[in-house]
Amino acid sequence: MGMPATHRYWTAADLDEFDDELRREVLHGELFVTPVPAPRHAWSDLRLTAALHPYCQSLGLVGPIGPVELRIGEDLLAPDLAVYPSDAILSGRWTDLPLPLLVVEILSPSTRRRDTGVKRDAYLSLGIPEYWQLDPDTESLTVSRPGAAELTSTTTYVWHPVPDAPAFELPIAPLFT
Repeated sequence: MGMPATHRYWTAADLDEFDDELRREVLHGELFVTPVPAPRHAWSDLRLTAALHPYCQSLGLVGPIGPVELRIGEDLLAPDLAVYPSDAILSGRWTDLPLPLLVVEILSPSTRRRDTGVKRDAYLSLGIPEYWQLDPDTESLTVSRPGAAELTSTTTYVWHPVPDAPAFELPIAPLFT
């Protein structure tokens, strides 16, 4: 006779008990442990960081940095990259920071479904202005914004995070080469 399955409802506070460097997230009580990113994932992360950093710095934004820790009630998410509105990040704890202006996930086979579904919905419901999904398989960028249709680009994306400031033009192809 089989034993009934037990399900533990995980919270962000539960993750504080771990004393290792594994990347763990909790969303709606479910625990996710993410493997080390593949080389192509890490490369795309580096290329996006290098492309965005000078623009962010010129506007006084912090980032992109990652992975970061976003605690949302009992949930904890760790996006690959985020951009924050001020230098408060340099002296605070993750829980003390304002919401990021931008959150980025670089899709991989083990996280694709979650990143394009429940995590996207969680980020947008928080009011994060933009959520980017960088896809090394299709060499594309999909942008999600609250109340707007998703946009996917394989050429260039124009990001305008700060009113009355110049926009940033992000060429997509160089992020994968």
